[in-house]
Amino acid sequence: MSTVDASGAIHGADGKFAGHVAGEAAEVSLRGPDGSDTVAAPVSSDWRELRARQLDSLGYVAPIATSTRIDPKTTEGIDQWWSTTFVDAEYGHGGGDYPLMPDDNTPNMTAGKSISGNRRTHRMSYSGHGMTLRMPSKTAIHRFSAAQHDRTFDVPVSASLPDGRMVHGTVRVTKGSDGQWETKGLGFAPEHEVFVAEGVSAVLEGQRARTSLAAAGDLVARRRERLANTGAKAMPVQSTWIRSVGYGSTDSGEGMMTLTTKGYTRKDGSVAPPKTYGYKVDPATYAAMANSDAPGKVFNRFVRGERGVTVDTCGKCGLMTASGADHHCPTREKPRSVEDAAIRERQRERAALVSRIFRRRN
Repeated sequence: MSTVDASGAIHGADGKFAGHVAGEAAEVSLRGPDGSDTVAAPVSSDWRELRARQLDSLGYVAPIATSTRIDPKTTEGIDQWWSTTFVDAEYGHGGGDYPLMPDDNTPNMTAGKSISGNRRTHRMSYSGHGMTLRMPSKTAIHRFSAAQHDRTFDVPVSASLPDGRMVHGTVRVTKGSDGQWETKGLGFAPEHEVFVAEGVSAVLEGQRARTSLAAAGDLVARRRERLANTGAKAMPVQSTWIRSVGYGSTDSGEGMMTLTTKGYTRKDGSVAPPKTYGYKVDPATYAAMANSDAPGKVFNRFVRGERGVTVDTCGKCGLMTASGADHHCPTREKPRSVEDAAIRERQRERAALVSRIFRRRN
């Protein structure tokens, strides 16, 4: 059984030092298990009480992103950094939990201060374009991914952002077969998620880890380009002549709707195959098309005559992009699993212990 002394130091059953209670966060963002929109709210003793109860329960605990006072530029506060990681993580998903990169991922597993009693995972800071990330090193993440057979897993990250805020949370990562990484920040406010997730992606994909974030360019533009190069998915609609519509963007960030017609038989008996067209329209116009009982009428009234876009369809994934885009088939999150249940339970126990201490202090 773990114990905590008056200073907040955590000691394992053998009496050895095993970490430190995480510091108080100023605000938190919550996201539901269905990926619903983030809701930011100030942290209070009531919130800490709720988090402690959630972690003590056997139910689902959503991942969160909290503000932090530990500057990612410094290596100080490692005990608090890992404790915050465990508190922020997701637990108890009905389909199984994704692995959370552990605090003891080192090649030799020598003695140290991690939960298991081994040396802690090596962390690095990566800076560029007004922000700094503190996270397990690129080498450690690649090593862990290989050991997991490139399954989806969560990586702890703290960041100082261009707006001056410092946040801590987890980023869900999946390595693709083409060397690209799919990254998604969990529980971050949308205006922060794009910087954190794209920053992690830039580090993992860059040739030189130390300079990869600085070399990545505008991270918002990088996200926009990534989405444009991924492409639009066709969504069936009810129409006599329209088979499906989809929505994506051009590489300049303009909204692009794809429209695929139904094939038909001409009067002479020949078959006219389906054709796909692209149009530069705003999201509201696309939504009207996709949700209408008469999309053809919406097209004739609001879309016909708009600027056209030549569209390419990927023969592998079926997604559609503006012609000439540097298309990459999307990397899908791998299925969840219960293989790591024992490890995740230890991490949850540590998170529950830290949260109970928060509750007692307040």
